[in-house]
Amino acid sequence: MKILFTGGGTGGHIYPALAVLDPVRRRGHQVGFVGRRRGREAEIIRRYNEDHSAAVPFYQVVAVPFPRGRSIMAMLRFLLVMLWGIPQGALILLRFRPRVVFGTGGYAAAPLMLAAILLRRMLLYHGRIIVHEQNVQPGLLNRLIARHSTVTAITYPETSTALPGADCTVAGYPVRDEFFKERSRKELRQKLKLDQQRFTLLVFGGSQGARNINQALYQILPELLQADIAVIHVTGTHNSAEYHAVAEGHQYLEKLRSRYPQLDWEKLYRQHDYLFGIADYFSAVDLLTCRAGAGALFEIAATRSPAILLPKAGLPGDHQTLNALSLRERRACEVILEEPQSVESGIECLLNGKRLLEKILELSQNEKKRETIKEQLAAMVPESPVETIVELVINDKRPEPQQDTPDSDLLQLAAMSPARLYYDLENRMNDLTYAPSPEEQEYLRYHAGVLLASSNWWSRNFAVKLIGLLSLNEYLPLLSKLFNDRRPVSHLQQLLGGDYEQRGFVRRNLIEALVQLNSFEKPMGEMIFDGLFDPYWEVVSQSLRATAMYAEHLPQARFLPRIVELMEHRNFEIVAHALQAFGEWARSDEDIWLTEKLFTHHNPRVREGLVRALIRMTRRGVIHHPDRLLMQLQQLLSTSTHFYPLFPLKREIRELTQALSNRTGLDNDSNKLEQS
Repeated sequence: MKILFTGGGTGGHIYPALAVLDPVRRRGHQVGFVGRRRGREAEIIRRYNEDHSAAVPFYQVVAVPFPRGRSIMAMLRFLLVMLWGIPQGALILLRFRPRVVFGTGGYAAAPLMLAAILLRRMLLYHGRIIVHEQNVQPGLLNRLIARHSTVTAITYPETSTALPGADCTVAGYPVRDEFFKERSRKELRQKLKLDQQRFTLLVFGGSQGARNINQALYQILPELLQADIAVIHVTGTHNSAEYHAVAEGHQYLEKLRSRYPQLDWEKLYRQHDYLFGIADYFSAVDLLTCRAGAGALFEIAATRSPAILLPKAGLPGDHQTLNALSLRERRACEVILEEPQSVESGIECLLNGKRLLEKILELSQNEKKRETIKEQLAAMVPESPVETIVELVINDKRPEPQQDTPDSDLLQLAAMSPARLYYDLENRMNDLTYAPSPEEQEYLRYHAGVLLASSNWWSRNFAVKLIGLLSLNEYLPLLSKLFNDRRPVSHLQQLLGGDYEQRGFVRRNLIEALVQLNSFEKPMGEMIFDGLFDPYWEVVSQSLRATAMYAEHLPQARFLPRIVELMEHRNFEIVAHALQAFGEWARSDEDIWLTEKLFTHHNPRVREGLVRALIRMTRRGVIHHPDRLLMQLQQLLSTSTHFYPLFPLKREIRELTQALSNRTGLDNDSNKLEQS
C-alpha cells in the first residue's frame, strides 16, 4: 500500500507523523513524506533515513504560514504561494497514487491536504484522507480540513466539539518508540559528553523556541552556573523580522561572557538552535524546563523526566496551562505560569526569572522530590497509541469509542469567552454559597492577567471587570498603567468617535474596578483625579463615585474644587454623581450655597442627587443649622417624572426633613413641603 505523510512548520507537527510513518514503513508499505525543501521536516526525514538505513522519499512543496496580522502584502504573498503549492501537491498525488494521505497539521501540510480534497471532489483521487490533531484546540488547517477528511484522529475527546461536521475518533498521541526505550543513564551521559556527577538542566521551548523562556534563562544563567549547574539550552530556530532566536542568543551570550569571565562557560553551558535525538537528552539530564504542549507532556511521561513546565499563556482553550496544572495536581511536575508585566510597549505575559531560578535551585537540591515526580510519572506512563493509529491508517480499523467523561471545572472556565466567563462568574458570586476552589482561584487570577495583556481591547475590558469582581488588588499597578495609556487612535477612528487606544468603556471599568476593590492604595488617587478630567462622561461619573467612596483618603484641597465645577456640568449623570461626592466632601452647611442653583434644576435626577447629598451631610454631622436648611428646602422643586410607584424624590425629601427635624427638635409638617 502507498501512503503519503505530511505535516510541518514545527516539530510538534512533524514528529507525530514520523512516529506513525516508521512502523508503517517497517511493515513493508511504500511511504513518502511531503514538506518544504528548506523546512525542518526535510532535515528530519534526511536524518531519519540515515539513522534507519531507510529511503523514504521526500517530495517538495512551497508553503508559508497564514498571516495573522492585517498586512495586505502578507496575505497576498500567502495566496500566491498557495496558488503554486496546491498544484505541486496535486502533481505529487497524481504521480505517487497513494491509498492514504495522512496529515498532522501545520502550514507545510496545507498544499498536499488541500490538493487531496480538491482532487477527490474532481474524482481524480479515490483514497482516504486522515487528519491527526495533537492538541485540545485544533489548529487552523485541521479545522478547515477535518470536515472534508475520511476520519479525524484526535488526542483528547473534548477536541471533537471544536470540529463540527468532522468524523472524529479518539486515538491518542503517537509518541516515538525511542522515548520508551530503557537506557543506561551513565552510557547516555558518556555518549552526550555530559559530566557524570554534575546536576544538568535541559531548557527548550519547542523547535521554533520560546522567546519568553530564552530571556528568562539569560536573566538567571550566571546564578545557575555559579551554583555549578550545567545548562543545555535549545534556543529554537525562529527567524523573523521581529525576532531571530539564534542571533539574539549569541548576543546575550557574548554580553554574559564578558560580564562574568570567571565562570567556566565551556564546561557549564551549551547552546544549540535545535537538538536531534532529544529523547537521549530527556533520559540523561536531571531536570527539564519546557513548554506544556501535548507532545512534550507525553514524552516527559514516557521517559519519566522531572520537569518544570512553563505553559504558554493565551493559547486557544488555554490547553498548555490546563495540561500543566493537571499534571501538577498529580505531583508529577512543577509549574510556573506566565504573569502580566509592565513593559515599555504596554503589558505582556512574561516568565518571572526569579521564580524560575528559585524552583530550579530547589529541585537541584531536593533529590527526594525529583524521585517522587519520577514515581508519579511512572504510574501514569501511557501506552503509546502508535499501533492504534497504524491500524487506522492501514486497515481502516477504528479504536473502541471511549466513555464520555465530564469536563473539569477549569476546562469549562477555559472554554468560555471573556464575556461569558465574567457573566457566569458574576452569577455564581451572587450565590452566597459559592466558594471557588483554590485551583479555580489560581486559574482565574492567572486568566484575568492573560486577558489584561491581550492586544484585543474587548478582552482587556473584561479582564478589568474580572479583576474588580475578584478583588485582585495585586493587579492595581497594571490597572494604573492601562488607565494612563493615552496613545491616540487613528484619524479614521477619531472621526468615528474614538479617542485613545484604551477605549472609554475600558477606562470606565478601570475606575469601577477601583470601587470594587474596596481598599484604598496609593496609585488610586492619581487615577481617580485624572478620571475627573476624562473626555468620556462615563469615566467622569465613575471617578466621582470613587471620589465619594474614598473621600477620607483623598486630599480635599485638590478634589473639592473639581467636584464643584462638575456640579455645573451639562450632563445630568455627572452632576448627580458630583452631588454624591459633594455629600461626602462638604465641610459644613456653609457650603450649601454652592448647590443653590440646583434646587430648581429641570432634571429630577439632579434634585434627587442633591437631596441625597444633604441627607449624607446630615448623617455626617456637618449640618450645624438644620432649621435654616429646613427653610431652604421650601425652595426645592419636588416634582418628578419618576414613579416606582412612590415618587423617590418626595420620599427622600421626607427622609431629609425627618432627619433635620430630629436634630432641631421641631415638629415640622413635611406635608407642606411635599405638595406639588
